[in-house]
Amino acid sequence: MDYSKHTYYAHSMQIYDTDREIFERGFLEHLGYNILCPCRDLNLGNDMNKYLRIVAKCKNVVCSEYSGFIGKGVYLELKWALRHNIPCYVLREKTIYCVLEVEIYNDQDWQTTFGKIKKVKTVFDHEVAL
Repeated sequence: MDYSKHTYYAHSMQIYDTDREIFERGFLEHLGYNILCPCRDLNLGNDMNKYLRIVAKCKNVVCSEYSGFIGKGVYLELKWALRHNIPCYVLREKTIYCVLEVEIYNDQDWQTTFGKIKKVKTVFDHEVAL
C-alpha cells in the first residue's frame, strides 16, 4: 500500500476504540487529513519496528496526548518521524500544533506517562480551518 498521502494517527492505546478516538479521527478527516489509524487500519501486533516502517512512509504524523502525556509507542513514533524530517503535529482539543521536540518523562511507565511533548508551535485553530 502507498502510505505517502496518509497521516499516521499516533495515539494512546488507552483511547483505542473509544468515543474520543472516533471524534479525533472524524475531526482530522473533516480537516482533510487522510488518516491511517493503527488500531483500525493496521494489524501489526506488538512489533514497534513494523509501525515505525509505516510512519517512515507517511506524509506526516498527528498525535493525541493522554492526560497531557504520550506513551512509549507514541513517543517512539514521534521521535522517529522528527529524526527523519517527517512533519509532526499534536491535536489538543480543536487546535493543531506543530511538534518540535519530545522528551522522556517517566521511563518506568510505558503506557501513559512515558513521554511528553516538550516544544510546539501553533499551526491553526479549527475556526480558521473550517
